[in-house]
Amino acid sequence: GHDPGLPLASSFLEHFEALCRSRARALFLYGEQDAEYPSFVAARQRLFSKLDPAVRARFEIEVRPGPVHDGYHEMTRQREVVERTLGWIEALPAAEPTGAANGPARGMREAPWISA
Repeated sequence: GHDPGLPLASSFLEHFEALCRSRARALFLYGEQDAEYPSFVAARQRLFSKLDPAVRARFEIEVRPGPVHDGYHEMTRQREVVERTLGWIEALPAAEPTGAANGPARGMREAPWISA
């Protein structure tokens, strides 16, 4: 069951649980001034901390100073976010012939962006 004390939408929890069950990798990008960032901090402390290390290893979190998303999820730094996302995708390890697309667990990396 869901933790009723978490300030997260049930849709986020459902999608997060589906992501955890999948073998997909994910990049979470937030700005410290994003309206949703405080709820993500709660998720990071209470959901991510309980994940199996192999699942957690597939997720990367980046937090940038200032806002990244508007209230309606419109990117305020579109070019920067797109370039970072493309770079992240390009750096993903190639799928192994056996179909083990995730490779060995490396631990969740947390790399704050550096302001240009």
